[in-house]
Amino acid sequence: MISPKQKTPQEELLRELQILMLLRVLCISFLLGALIFIQVRASRTYVGDIHTSHYLLLASVYFISIIYVFLLKRSKNIRLQAYLQLLVDTFIITVLIYTTGGIESIFSFLYILSIFSGSILLYRRGGMMVASSSSIFYGLLLDLHYYGVVHPLSSRLSYPDQYQSSYLFFTIAANMAAFYLVAYLSSFLSEQTRKSRAALRVRESDLTRLEVLNESIIGSLRSGLIVLDEEERIILFNPAAEKMFGLTAAQVCGHPIRDHLPRLAGHLVSPFLISGPSGQQTQLIDISCPRPDEEDMHLQVSISPLR
Repeated sequence: MISPKQKTPQEELLRELQILMLLRVLCISFLLGALIFIQVRASRTYVGDIHTSHYLLLASVYFISIIYVFLLKRSKNIRLQAYLQLLVDTFIITVLIYTTGGIESIFSFLYILSIFSGSILLYRRGGMMVASSSSIFYGLLLDLHYYGVVHPLSSRLSYPDQYQSSYLFFTIAANMAAFYLVAYLSSFLSEQTRKSRAALRVRESDLTRLEVLNESIIGSLRSGLIVLDEEERIILFNPAAEKMFGLTAAQVCGHPIRDHLPRLAGHLVSPFLISGPSGQQTQLIDISCPRPDEEDMHLQVSISPLR
């Protein structure tokens, strides 16, 4: 039996990228949907008022996802699209942080999810790339907010420089350290998984070749070959045996040998076992077996246990 064809790395990357696209839509829909639901219950949320930009961000994610689907069908460079999607993800997260208070936003943890995605899709290079882009985007946004260059939505502070510079530095440094630590650890695990998959592919390929070789050898034998399990059920019945006994492998495999070849079954346990030079027990017998369409045929049978 030949094992099914294994997926290529390109096919695996495509499947993982499609899963990421689905999770992206579900995640952003849940986050912004929760904020919108809370707005129905109250006029203000923990992250501030709900603005039109939140709805626009949600619509943008849906629109970008449609573009991704179109690009996946048109382009064969899946790896380049993976890099593009990961970079866009870090930008979308930055926009979400901007619309939920900038320095005060609680959504910086989403960068870590994106780093996990990068490590899974593109291993160490992808994880480090997302960690670097996240550090740049997040650090730049907080600096611009602190110095009053930008004014994030939902921010409660009229003057962001009310924060001490040491607090800003610590916030950026702590997040950057977390980004790179997560990138290193997740990419390490992802690399180990990739190596295991590669080794498994090699072993399965070798096993497939051995199975093909084994089937070719058994099928080429001119002598009949019957293999039984411990309960004397037939587990192998080669083509020569099919021709010899007038039975097919489909008819006999899985059934006790006594159901189809009772005369042969009677000799499986007998006092005529002899010990060969290597100590292995063999049984040489002459028997006559009936065929469905012919007279009895006389056979010389060699019986030996499998080692």
